[in-house]
Amino acid sequence: MQSCASDVLERSTLSCDGDEWLPVDFRAPAVTAVGRVKIDLPKYRVRGICRIDFNGDDDLTIDFKHSSLFGAYEEDVLVRLRDGELTLVDRERGRWFDADSSLAIITSGVGFEFYADDLLYVLLFAFPKCSEMTGPKLSEGENGWRLVGEWRGRRIELEGNHGHTVESFSFCLQDEMDCFTTSYKYDDSSFYPNRITMSRDSGREKITFDIVDRWSGPAGSE
Repeated sequence: MQSCASDVLERSTLSCDGDEWLPVDFRAPAVTAVGRVKIDLPKYRVRGICRIDFNGDDDLTIDFKHSSLFGAYEEDVLVRLRDGELTLVDRERGRWFDADSSLAIITSGVGFEFYADDLLYVLLFAFPKCSEMTGPKLSEGENGWRLVGEWRGRRIELEGNHGHTVESFSFCLQDEMDCFTTSYKYDDSSFYPNRITMSRDSGREKITFDIVDRWSGPAGSE
């Protein structure tokens, strides 16, 4: 598992029990983010425009559109998470996938078991709680903090500094040989990242979301 804050020294152990949240300062009730996404997976590579609308709790919508030169190939996909269920809509082909089929499609694409609300955690709209983890260890140093433990059958590590929320979120599958890392880059004054990159540590799978505009508030409230 990679560590993006290896320079954090002289850590002190913090309390990590009950329903405590991580020491983060992001609490926006709703967020919209628009930008360009690059998806490089074993079965396909695609580039396009992406819009994310998070309206609180587990109400999340992701719109992805791609068009090749002269429109020879197009993708127009809607991903919707609501009430704990994830659904996919292929608007280009007029197809709708139920919750089980949607999870199966995403699991096949990313190469590991995917939970419906994993998107909330990867996009920083939710954070693991210490009470949900086995053997959590939360520590803090001069340059930032780190949380490690087992969560959802995965070994996870989150790191951040005192100025932003999370700088990296890594998780390894049970054998701890296959790990994925999501890193977050911020503008100096931004409440939300301007780049989110998820990659497989031992492979070439990579998803990059370069955000060109984002704002806090319900969809359409810009």
